[in-house]
Amino acid sequence: MNAPDAGSVDATIFKDRNLFERFFSGIEHFRRITTRCDKLARNHAGLLKLVAALKCCA
Repeated sequence: MNAPDAGSVDATIFKDRNLFERFFSGIEHFRRITTRCDKLARNHAGLLKLVAALKCCA
């Protein structure tokens, strides 16, 4: 098997990865972010920053 031993996984890396994955699964609820309805990349980036700020405050 290729599965690592339970003790070989670094706890801080696992915690950071979990936080990262939960953040992106949370922003998928915003339809505009998921489908990227904005024509310009700067508008999409601005909306992504707004959603990130809302998620951090909530």
